[in-house]
Amino acid sequence: MIQLHKFQTTIYDNVELGSGKMVGAQKNRCRSSNTGFVNFDKQSKNINDKLTSLMFTIDKKYGWNAKLSGYHEDWQMVSYNKNQHYQWHRDTAYKRGYPVADRYMSITLLVNEEGVDFEGGEFELDLSVPTYDLTKSRDELQKIVENNLSCSEMSVEDMNRIKSVKAPVSKPGDIVVFKAPCRHRVKKVTKGVRKSMVIWYLSDWGKEWRKKKIKRLKPKIYKGT
Repeated sequence: MIQLHKFQTTIYDNVELGSGKMVGAQKNRCRSSNTGFVNFDKQSKNINDKLTSLMFTIDKKYGWNAKLSGYHEDWQMVSYNKNQHYQWHRDTAYKRGYPVADRYMSITLLVNEEGVDFEGGEFELDLSVPTYDLTKSRDELQKIVENNLSCSEMSVEDMNRIKSVKAPVSKPGDIVVFKAPCRHRVKKVTKGVRKSMVIWYLSDWGKEWRKKKIKRLKPKIYKGT
């Protein structure tokens, strides 16, 4: 179990949150949220190590064979106020030169409690497409991803037709682990403020690929143990 009391008071609440943006998306159509980034330090190392270990355990247990490097990006802190949301999207793309092509697995961790601190804001996963095989090449994954559009490329009618399932997260410390290409969303918050943390874990070729493809390594990446 991830102990969140110290995490929330010393890390999350000290992060300055700005407006979440999505490149190419219409304002508020796809995303309306508040985000900030923080790298881990000595205070958060214990949590970081547990989460990294969890990723490797899940990858092995379910046979995903994601070839994780153990590296991840800065932790993203996200809050959703009343009427804010994040429509259907993916955490990765496989177009060459795209700065997040090497995100293979994602974690979202709930920081506060559904039904107490907020209402609405359900986290849902798309069940309408086949499971992504992370052992495929980047080119193969790109073809699959291109056939499954994100919110900036979809009509409202198309988004409403997606078959989805609500992830069982409602308590502080509840975690969802999923493959980064999988479409997912956070529904509109109807009351209060929903707080969460997101981490993206990179493929085994991610670190060197970023150094080669991107002159300035951004966002920063870190090694978990």
